[in-house]
Amino acid sequence: MYRRGTRLRGSVISVVFARTGSRTVRLGFSVPGRLGGSVLRNRFKRQVREFVRLEQVDGVDLVVSPNGLLEEIACEVLREDLRAMAERIRQELPQGSP
Repeated sequence: MYRRGTRLRGSVISVVFARTGSRTVRLGFSVPGRLGGSVLRNRFKRQVREFVRLEQVDGVDLVVSPNGLLEEIACEVLREDLRAMAERIRQELPQGSP
C-alpha cells in the first residue's frame, strides 16, 4: 500500500490511498502506542471508521495515521481534516476510473 498509494498530509492526520477494482472501502490504521494509550487509539479509530462510513468514498484502500499525539487532536479538527481528505481523494480518483 505504501509503495503504490498516494500520500496526503493534513493538519492532524496522514492518509495513503489507492483505487481498487471493488466498490468497497478497506480501511487500515497505523497508530503507534507512543502517540497515546489504548483508549485514545481506539477512540481515534472509531471516529475515523464512522466518518468513512458516512462519507462514502467508494473503491479505495485507505491507511490513516495521526500526525501527532492523540490527546492533542480535537474531534472537530479531525472531522475537518477527514472532510478535506475525502474531497481531495474524490478529485484525484474520478468515479469512472478503475
